[in-house]
Amino acid sequence: MSEPAAGYKKERLEEQIIWHSKKARHNKLMFRLYQIITLVASIIIPIINVSNIGDFQTRLISSIISGIIAISTGITQLEKYQENWILYRTNIELLKKEKFFFENSVGEYSNLVDNEKNKLLVEKVESIVSAETAKYFTIHQPKKEAHQPQEDEKVKNNTRT
Repeated sequence: MSEPAAGYKKERLEEQIIWHSKKARHNKLMFRLYQIITLVASIIIPIINVSNIGDFQTRLISSIISGIIAISTGITQLEKYQENWILYRTNIELLKKEKFFFENSVGEYSNLVDNEKNKLLVEKVESIVSAETAKYFTIHQPKKEAHQPQEDEKVKNNTRT
């Protein structure tokens, strides 16, 4: 393997695999943590409601736990931990596949001279990373409201000329 290819493999490909792996683990952990909080809190509410705790205390505790559920669910939806986890894990596997194919001269890397193999590796890895970035921003973009022509008509009719 040539020196530039070894450098690229170590400094870009390996670092991308490590970075994506850390991010996937973090997002998996956070997703599972908030899901467990939601599940446990959801189970506690009916238990509290049928207990012999005073009426006001029961409503207060149930309300607090319901708030915890809302916060946990909101954070999970806002941060998109599950979607990120899947995205990062998918990219790790794609990057590992390219590394394996490159190192073993299989797939598109078979029957290529070193220079062509190196160029193909760079192109494929950068394409994977670029596609992942685009998917990330698509996932994290706020959903746009559906166009409501009736609202536009109300605004137009109330506008001064």
